[in-house]
Amino acid sequence: AKVITVGRHRLNDVQLDCPRVPSLLSRQHAEIVCDADGLHSVTDKNTLNGTYLNGNLIPDGPCPLRNGDIIAFGGPANVLRDNRTLKNSFRF
Repeated sequence: AKVITVGRHRLNDVQLDCPRVPSLLSRQHAEIVCDADGLHSVTDKNTLNGTYLNGNLIPDGPCPLRNGDIIAFGGPANVLRDNRTLKNSFRF
């Protein structure tokens, strides 16, 4: 399986920055995994502010991803505003 780490720390595969409110993001915030069958999932790393999929807080454990999903880190307010994806979220 291929694992992509996401968070504030510079050693993550995807380093996120939230200069106005850095406490929204954890140093190791989430992981995105691609398994041997090519299926992708996202897992929150027990963060205080959570990881969101299409505006909904994801539960514990891996959450399957589909094309077009929007993943946000640190709060649902980071997902969409004026139909634009903001800095700490991205479209899968």
